Amino acid sequence: MKMRPSLALSVVMPFYKNERTFARSLASFDNQTVAPEQYELVVIDDGASGVARSIVDQVPHRIAVTVLEPVHCGQTAATNLGVQNSKGQIILLSCADIYAAPDLVARHLSHHTERKRVGVLGYIPYDKSVPKTPFMAYLGGDGPQFAFGKITNPRNISPFFVYAPNFSLRLDLLQELGSFDEQFDYGYQDSDLGLRLHQRNVRIIYDVNAVGYHDHPIDLGAFVARQRRIAPGLLKLAAKYPQAVNRRYFGNELTRLQNDLAKIPTLLAQANDLETRLLAKGAWENVPESLQKKLFQLYDTILHIAFIGGIAEQKETTAHLFGVEMAPNTNLSAQSPQKMPRVVDENH
Repeated sequence: MKMRPSLALSVVMPFYKNERTFARSLASFDNQTVAPEQYELVVIDDGASGVARSIVDQVPHRIAVTVLEPVHCGQTAATNLGVQNSKGQIILLSCADIYAAPDLVARHLSHHTERKRVGVLGYIPYDKSVPKTPFMAYLGGDGPQFAFGKITNPRNISPFFVYAPNFSLRLDLLQELGSFDEQFDYGYQDSDLGLRLHQRNVRIIYDVNAVGYHDHPIDLGAFVARQRRIAPGLLKLAAKYPQAVNRRYFGNELTRLQNDLAKIPTLLAQANDLETRLLAKGAWENVPESLQKKLFQLYDTILHIAFIGGIAEQKETTAHLFGVEMAPNTNLSAQSPQKMPRVVDENH
């Protein structure tokens, strides 16, 4: 028998190597316009480091905080565990490097008061403390991580705009969906959730004023590694939703990949050189827009090749899904290995 939710909302927050940001994140969720007895924070310390519990003990807070400490299971399974242990009628998904605006919880709650079956996406800009590098400026626009500027109808957005670090829905609806699909262990788990909502005719809306500030600085090399790491998630999505992924497009991109891979070292060198020359002129904000655009186009090309390269590394699956047989040496790491970042599990 399922327990009846006893709170209005639960914030579900996976924690993995977030010791730098978690104390401020906790404080931001504690400092909300909603009465503290109406909501809770459920933290999942993925890997049972003990760090999250220690920080919770040190940071004064009024809201109820539960810390779960499973063995390392990955972001998706950790989130599901948090949902299973939540007491709120509404689940607000977040991360330990998100700083909530004071009215974030209230704004999410208001949308679910107005309608029962809805998913609510909030805005995720980078926090002001994040260094203003050219690459962070690129990501803060409509880069490959959060493309908010491409949302054309906030009252009914595409399922591919579901971004888990600031997304809410009713607990009973999430249970009906079966929560997150754990085959998506890293990447595309939120797109999968969005597609299942779409299949059930659940509207997904976007509230630009429901803000969670993201404190996760990253450079080009680390993001190349991220692109490679999330790429297999697209293959799982294509297998699960054959009509949702343009197979012809990705088949064509895979076919031309061998030539593109050879360009990676040159493109990386060009991007680094252009960054250096532009920053030598002064603050990034003062760089002419035309030169910024030129650098951003380089980033686009590099990250696209990295992503397609990550797909190509799953050779058996690409042959089955896209009808493309990849050459044995089609591997991103083989291209100037000293310059290519390793794919490591440093953070969610």
